[in-house]
Amino acid sequence: MNQYYPPLFLTLKRIVVCPSKSVLLPLFATALACQSASAVDNEVAKSSTEAEPADEYLISGTIVTAQRMQSSLRAHSGSIAILDNSALDLIGHSHIQESLNRLAGINFHRNNGQEYLPAVRSPVLTGPGACGGFLVMENGVPIRPNGFCNVNELFETHSEQAQRLEVIRGPGTAFHGSNALHGLIHVLNAAEINRPSSLFLQEGPHDFSQLGLSLANDTWGLALTTAHDGGYRDESGYDQQKLSVRHASRNKKLEVITDFTATNLNQETAGFAVGKDAYKGSQLSKVNPNPEAYRDASSARLSSKITFANDLQITPYARYSEMAFLQHFLPGTPLEENGHHSIGLLSHWQYPLNEQLLVQAGVDLEYADVWLKETQAEAVSGSPFLAATIPLGKHYDYQVNSLLTAPFARIQWQPADALSLTFGLRFEHQQYDYNNRMLSGRTRCVFLPTMNTDFRPS
Repeated sequence: MNQYYPPLFLTLKRIVVCPSKSVLLPLFATALACQSASAVDNEVAKSSTEAEPADEYLISGTIVTAQRMQSSLRAHSGSIAILDNSALDLIGHSHIQESLNRLAGINFHRNNGQEYLPAVRSPVLTGPGACGGFLVMENGVPIRPNGFCNVNELFETHSEQAQRLEVIRGPGTAFHGSNALHGLIHVLNAAEINRPSSLFLQEGPHDFSQLGLSLANDTWGLALTTAHDGGYRDESGYDQQKLSVRHASRNKKLEVITDFTATNLNQETAGFAVGKDAYKGSQLSKVNPNPEAYRDASSARLSSKITFANDLQITPYARYSEMAFLQHFLPGTPLEENGHHSIGLLSHWQYPLNEQLLVQAGVDLEYADVWLKETQAEAVSGSPFLAATIPLGKHYDYQVNSLLTAPFARIQWQPADALSLTFGLRFEHQQYDYNNRMLSGRTRCVFLPTMNTDFRPS
């Protein structure tokens, strides 16, 4: 009922800029991105680890998600799927669901705008379980603090220009922690260095347009994506902007790769179409029963991956996110506002004891300041039960300081070419300092605007 029907896009696929000659080479002047589904799936299969076992890439390819340094696919005992840059360029998604659902065992349900509900070897999940068991990372760093998540948080990654998507289907390893109980999605290298600079433009129905620009040389990379969608339902469009910058410096003893990503989303959200056989009516399916609903979200992340010659790697990072959205799917349509500031450090060291035995260890540290506020502006309509249990005013108002300390170790033993045994251990100590900024308990509070923040029980 709230499903999006993808249109056929008229796409100016790629214009590649050759930095040495400063000329434009149009690879495709105009191309209809409406290839048959079988052709797209075949190309994606060739470009991902879902290929035939005889494919050399499956045996000798490298991944970065299973471990913090590049490792062979053969060294990972779990189930992992990959979409590389050729597959992602072919798809040219405007919503990450369009790419992820091409991988076996993954079935994301696309909601309005940039929203979704995830499924990784599972039913489509809703509520807290829809994000609590999944870890979302970008360039090796989780995008949210440990123990916190948002069901739609993938729109805070720059997946539209990612050079690679890696997905672990099932529990993560000792490197990932408690947020990866059900699976992990890793978005990599939107602002890659040493790649041809390019420009792409997508145009489609419902006033849809998406513009992407990437510039790069041997030390810098920049990627910019802007998108506008008028929505196929009344007042259901969005505007979105994403910027990624990468800087790399290397010498014989040290490599430093610094990544910065900022995103902004302003979305007008459509509610569910209601009524018997509503989905069958072409006119009713375009009606938005919740024109007041919206989602405004912004985020920024900065990290520097420092790799020493002795296989020691440390990654300090800082993150920010803020979001406000009207919960049109709840009685009373309360407004939720949330955000966080966090800093942390990821570390990793590996040492080969011999040709068969590899030891890896590290410690992760993180501090986060997280807050959430939910308020209801008008009295709920409906049954007396709803009116009594969902009061006017504040529902939640709290702030949490969290501190994470997580040492880990891993030993990999390969006694034979066809046999590898891995032993991993991770210990997490998560501390929360919770500050409730309203009345405690199940009470009814009334907001007095003239007194700004005074709430009185009634």
